[in-house]
This record gives sequence, structure tokens and C-alpha cells, in this order.
Amino acid sequence: MYLLNHTIATGGIIHSEYIRPAALEARAAAALGPPPPHQMPNDPQNQYAIDAFLKTGLDQVHPDVTFMWLNDPDGTAHSKGIGAELTLKSLALVDAGIGRIEDTLRARGLLDRTNIFVTSDHGFSTHSGANGLKLAALVDPFAKSMADGTKDIVVSEGAIYLRSGADTARVSAIVAALQKRPEVGAIFTRPRAGGGGEGTVPGTLSFDVARWNHPRSGDILVSANWNSDKNTAGVAGKTTDTGVAGHGTSSPYDIHNTLIAAGPDVREHAVSDVPTANVDIAPTLLHLLGMTPAPTMTGRVMNEALRDGPAIASVPVAHVVTTVRTPDGGYELSAHLSRVVGHTYLDFTEVKRAATPVR
Repeated sequence: MYLLNHTIATGGIIHSEYIRPAALEARAAAALGPPPPHQMPNDPQNQYAIDAFLKTGLDQVHPDVTFMWLNDPDGTAHSKGIGAELTLKSLALVDAGIGRIEDTLRARGLLDRTNIFVTSDHGFSTHSGANGLKLAALVDPFAKSMADGTKDIVVSEGAIYLRSGADTARVSAIVAALQKRPEVGAIFTRPRAGGGGEGTVPGTLSFDVARWNHPRSGDILVSANWNSDKNTAGVAGKTTDTGVAGHGTSSPYDIHNTLIAAGPDVREHAVSDVPTANVDIAPTLLHLLGMTPAPTMTGRVMNEALRDGPAIASVPVAHVVTTVRTPDGGYELSAHLSRVVGHTYLDFTEVKRAATPVR
């Protein structure tokens, strides 16, 4: 549970594994006691985070902004699956925890002047289990040995790094092999000179489309494939990743996530389909505090969600599809994008193969 920035005099971080700054440790320990061990569902640690805000934050730190991380139902959903009994129980426990926050704020006369945003960092999909995408194994035949005997290709999540330096021919060969694999979905490579949505390798999207063009980017970024099939609990959204359930693909079920808000500055009884992203939360909070977001921030103020903002229906949204394909047409990749007041959001990607269209 984050209470502003721990590097300033009145800020702090209270986490189940550490507390910053050290001066906050004794006060937090006296108010909260020892942090509970991890469980499934992990409600005890979630309640510890809530108590940190209610008992230490409100009484001692008095933050203007609090970021509270409730780390479940994430872990339970990964392990048990979407729609599973324990996952649903974890969601109910989180809902009750948020209710406890509201009840306490109301009892202290603070609820009517507190804006609450509830969001998640991702969506979720059901995975293919042990037969899913094994990216490291697919890439391994293209690896070379370095002077120390280690292989020069490293795979981390969906990112592929060539440690021995730029190798355009090998990157193209890896991409061509992956484009033939049905378990592989969207593939991204470095931007072409002059910009645009296509990457340097034909049939790939630019890193810019996925907002992944930075100094630590790899040479290739790969997303597992996806479809809209339902799992045994009746929940739609499956990917070819390994494991039980998770996220990290460019499937709409992984990209789209929860955003619920309430408070004195938030529009009441409204549902908005204007695209937003978590990157928009910080500029919106600064706006509510009467501060101008820094020009380096890539997000926007979600004005349409605010009482004094424009009507939701009046906000123009442009939907754009960028499509790339291999020269032989065997692999076609489309990025579905939304544009709102100068900001572009990736909604999802979809792949079609000449022999077996995915969707």
C-alpha cells in the first residue's frame, strides 16, 4: 500500500515485505502488528494493506493521494482460473474490503470529499496448459554460442534478445519461423525508418504500436495467439500461453481491464466507452489536485469521467485498423487502435493465416 512518495517528508510505503522510510516502521508496526503470511485467497495481506491506509495513513501520514495495491485476486486467478470458485471468492473479499474503506471514510466524514478509483493492471484469459506456446524452445535453434559458452539469445516473457548484437538476417529468420506457428499471435519488431505501423521485418508491427520502443527493448516481441472461446466456467477469452490463466498477450481479454470511479468530482451513474488506459490515471489525479500534468506524461486527463467535463457522447473516438502481412500473404496481422483527443490506444491485435484463419 503506497502512501505517496517515501522520499519526501510526509510520504511512505507500507508493504507486507518492507516499509519505507525506516522512521515509519515503528508506527506502522504498532498500528498493524506483523504482516500476515501469503494465503489463497490472499485476503489477509489485502486487509493488511487496507488497515495500513485506515490506521496509519489516515491517522498519521495524512496523504493527499494513496495508491493501494490489493494483490489478490491476481494470484488466485493465475492458479485456479477465471470463474473458479476460489477466484470468485477472492473477488467478493476485495469488494468487501473496498466497502470497508468507504464505510470508514464515511464514519470519519471524509467520503464526500474523497475520489476513489478502482482499477486493475490487466485483464485475464484462460491458458492452454502444458501444450501452449513455448517460445524459448522455438527460438533455441537460432541461438549461437558466445565466448563464455552461453547462448546469445535470451527469451524473457515474450521478448527475444540477441546478446551478440544486431543481426538483421537472424531476426528475420526467427520471425519467419514464428509466423508459421499457429500458437504464435502478434509479432512486433523495431520501427521502420520514417515511422508507420509496420516493423522492420515484413508482416510485423512496430514496437511503437505496443508502446515498447525504449532502450531496454529486445529485438522481437511476441504475443501468444488468442480466441474468444469460453472456459469450463463459461468465461470467454483463451490464449495459447502455457499454464492455467494469466495475461500478457495483445488479446482484448488481456488488454481491457477494470476502471470504476466514484467521488465528489466523478460523474455519477455513467458508463463510458471512451478508451482510457492506466497511464491516464496520474494526469487525472494531478488535474483533480489543481496541478498541471507534466508534459513528459504520456497519458491524458479523463475529463469525460468528471462532473465538470464534456458529455461522454460528445468525445470523438476514431477507430483505426493497421494491417501488415508477409510478402506471400501467409501471415496477416492487424492492430485495432482507438484515437481520442490526440492519444492512441491499442485495443487488440488479430492474426490470420492463409491455411487456418485464427478468428
